[in-house]
Amino acid sequence: MTLKIFISSMMVVCLLATFQPVSAHTLKDTSLFKVTAAAEEGTYHWEYEEPSLFHYEQPQEESTGKSAKQEVMNWYKLLSPNEKTSQKEIITAFKNNFSSPVERVDIRWKEKGRELYTWHWKSK
Repeated sequence: MTLKIFISSMMVVCLLATFQPVSAHTLKDTSLFKVTAAAEEGTYHWEYEEPSLFHYEQPQEESTGKSAKQEVMNWYKLLSPNEKTSQKEIITAFKNNFSSPVERVDIRWKEKGRELYTWHWKSK
């Protein structure tokens, strides 16, 4: 009986070991991520270019490198760009997470070795 329990336990461990956990969105496979959002108070930019260029810009403030990385990563995780991301999902993310109403949004995203995806939105 204990042998059966041991074997069953080992099978479960082996089965669990074969599954890779779903990772959070990272820039590991991304070669380009650029977001521009225009609001009443000014224009905002979040940018990543492989291998390690980070740029963040908001009205009257600009940063690059490590200081910009967190801002870029926050929006990358929030928008979760992929081939199936809809314009509606992007605009909803901005409406729910941006400090003021957005007038225009432009996003460019490219995975390594794949085609460029773009999303454009302008308020009416």
